[in-house]
Amino acid sequence: MCVHPAVFHGAMKTAGKYINLRGNIQRNMNKSPTDFHLETALNRIREIQGLLQDGSQTFDDSLTLFEEATRHISQCRAYLSEAEVRLQKPGQNP
Repeated sequence: MCVHPAVFHGAMKTAGKYINLRGNIQRNMNKSPTDFHLETALNRIREIQGLLQDGSQTFDDSLTLFEEATRHISQCRAYLSEAEVRLQKPGQNP
């Protein structure tokens, strides 16, 4: 079985960095949908992209981060689709 070196590199992280990453993941997973802000979601997607590109995450952490980014992307798409509909009907905005 061949495993990418980044997976092993992730296991060598310091405990503090690992706990911080876990805290960030858990904190972001606990946010309710009503807390959605487009700019915040886009910034988090960029942050996740950087974390995944640096190769220091374990496979499990990478998967969790990927899933979080996918949720944020879906939320952004839904938000922008809703905004597009609102812009197409300017007289009917709340």
